[in-house]
Amino acid sequence: MVEGQMDFLMAWQAGVKNAVAVSGTSLTEHHLTRLRRVADSVVLSFDNDEAGINAMERALKLFGNFDFHVKTVELGQFKDPAEAVFAAPSFLSGAIQAAEAGFKKLFRERFREITGDDIPGRKRLVYHFLNLTKAIKSATEQEIWLRELAIQSGISENVLLREFQALSSLAGREEDKKSDFRPVLVSDRT
Repeated sequence: MVEGQMDFLMAWQAGVKNAVAVSGTSLTEHHLTRLRRVADSVVLSFDNDEAGINAMERALKLFGNFDFHVKTVELGQFKDPAEAVFAAPSFLSGAIQAAEAGFKKLFRERFREITGDDIPGRKRLVYHFLNLTKAIKSATEQEIWLRELAIQSGISENVLLREFQALSSLAGREEDKKSDFRPVLVSDRT
């Protein structure tokens, strides 16, 4: 799966015949419902910049609901798949074969931005990823990504599991509060 039409065309010319372009960041659940009919694994090759990382994160959020196995391509010095194919036609096929799990790459990229003593930044990022992991349909996959999050964040798996469980119970309490909500009508009459 690539971002743009030119990426798709160049990938096709390089021999990658099972390719689809999302035309930017417009990936939707409708697309994934249709894609799930023919595949259970997807390899993402989005642009090699901050926008591409953000698009990958949004895609991973959506893919979690459909139980896809998602890998990502490392483009090295190339800005996108089209540029990679133009410069080295066989590069993309090799990069697809070497693709790594999407969450692993996302965790590594985001934690690279956190400096050693930035405890608030690390904490925010951990909570962000715990929420992202919570949205994954498969409990098995959740456990795998909690283990990887422990490696990338430097926070023990036990602590992450406690935080993860606390998020689950907090979400349940928030739902209870919403169901207890009773609107109060305020009249302008005195």
